[in-house]
Amino acid sequence: MPSRIQKNSTLIHNAKDFITALFENEVDEVYRYHNLAHTMQVLEEGHKIGMGCKLDEEDILVVCIAALFHDSGYHHDHLSHERKGMEIARRFLEKESVSGAFTDKVVSCIRATRVGVKPNHLLAQIVCDADLSYLGIDGFFDRIYLLRKEWEDTLNLCYNEVEWIETNLTFLKKHVYYTSFARNKYAAQKAHHMQRLQELKNAL
Repeated sequence: MPSRIQKNSTLIHNAKDFITALFENEVDEVYRYHNLAHTMQVLEEGHKIGMGCKLDEEDILVVCIAALFHDSGYHHDHLSHERKGMEIARRFLEKESVSGAFTDKVVSCIRATRVGVKPNHLLAQIVCDADLSYLGIDGFFDRIYLLRKEWEDTLNLCYNEVEWIETNLTFLKKHVYYTSFARNKYAAQKAHHMQRLQELKNAL
């Protein structure tokens, strides 16, 4: 009989394959930011934060599955993709014969990534921190460039340079990581990005 570790490994493997196929075959390339690369980064950072918060094996798995599925609804409706992502995750986990309690935790974490929703438990906080980990790691300016192009093409939102810098500065100033581990891990680089944005604004 497979051990719990083997079952968990199989679930992650199957989820990665499912999500990779979904993004490669169904999500339009116009989503330059909300793509497979972003999903895999959220998975990686979510695992790091979960380990840093000393989660047990099952809760780490919840975080990882939620990270993989959190943007899976983009090929249906980017404006309410979290709801669709929850449905996709539920169907996948049902086919994998995962318990209802586990599935509910995953869905709760995905729901919490919606803008304006405040995560009300640790696992959801970790997934939210991982989702915005790009604010405090290398590659920040590459990621916001992709986001800018995505918004132009999908939402018809066009910014001049000053507007774009101010939009990002405002977001960075308002944003706070939920877990102490994420604050400690990302704060310094996030502050550096804010400083660099201010310098760019002053130079215009």
